[in-house]
Amino acid sequence: MKQAAEQRQFARFQVPGLSAYAVVRGNWPRPPVMGDIIDIGSGGLSFRYTGEKKQSIQSSELDILLTDGSFYLNKVPLKKVSEVEIDADPSFGILTRRCCVQFGDLTDDQESDLRYFIRSYTTADPEG
Repeated sequence: MKQAAEQRQFARFQVPGLSAYAVVRGNWPRPPVMGDIIDIGSGGLSFRYTGEKKQSIQSSELDILLTDGSFYLNKVPLKKVSEVEIDADPSFGILTRRCCVQFGDLTDDQESDLRYFIRSYTTADPEG
């Protein structure tokens, strides 16, 4: 895990005590995939999601939101970097996966909103 942190160009930050989600927009007929943000930085984020089967992320944009409605950033361009299984319950077929994405070219407004989110809602990642 230390090696991955050293390869990152941007620091990652934790989102403590909040319900912060990444929603990857689905391409019809695929539904959107929603997961808890694990960490976030100006270059990308990672999130975990659960489902009854593998839902490989294949979209090119996502939304970032807080469930209390205090923050919403939509249509953030992305490139999937990795997606791995981190937990499974074979008796129910439930998988928990971690997906890491790199942000694409953000608009000026998206960059500003992302900086606001990081400044207002995160703490430093002790590993990053």
